[in-house]
Amino acid sequence: MLYDVWGDTVNIASTLKSACPPGAILVSQNVCDRLHDLYDSVFRSLAAVREHRGAHGVKVSYARILALQDLNEDNVSLRGLDAQGAELVDINLPKANLSAANFNQSDLSNANLSNANLDNANLDNANLSGANLSHAKLSFAHLNKANLSSANLCNANLICADLSNANMSGVNLRNATLNGANLNGAYLTGANLKGAKVSISELSAAFIEGAIMPDGSKHQSLKDSK
Repeated sequence: MLYDVWGDTVNIASTLKSACPPGAILVSQNVCDRLHDLYDSVFRSLAAVREHRGAHGVKVSYARILALQDLNEDNVSLRGLDAQGAELVDINLPKANLSAANFNQSDLSNANLSNANLDNANLDNANLSGANLSHAKLSFAHLNKANLSSANLCNANLICADLSNANMSGVNLRNATLNGANLNGAYLTGANLKGAKVSISELSAAFIEGAIMPDGSKHQSLKDSK
């Protein structure tokens, strides 16, 4: 014999499930009110608290980015995470699935994101200085005006990534794949591009003074070549 469950309970539960975004915790208004003065300690990296009115006027709240810097796990799945403006310095998330995540204006300096999947992620204006992104997947990622100075991107996949106006001075791009990437206005001064898959025409839109070129030679400015 089969039983189906119908009614407001099921409808409300379904609505609440769809209301909670990835990387968030859904709580009742009463819980939100009780913990209001404790957010800084309980939800250390709380980015925002918003209200959502579900079916039948049920009122709930959700807290985004709850103590994410304490996660520090391998292979964790945070696809589509909204972490805009989050403080995630030194976070350790190797092999994490962060595809389509929003890290716009976030501080990920010195983060360990090796082998992470950041395809289609929004990292515009993010601080990734000194971050380890070796073997990371960043195809079609948005890194406009991002700070990647001294970051490690060796063997990273940056196919069709938007790196326009990014600060990539001193970055390690050894054996990285940059085919189709937008490097317009990017600062690659002193970068290591040895073995990287990128055309000279694509590099011509960037500032590459003192960079190690894909063939292993050091780029010289017109001034130095005279």
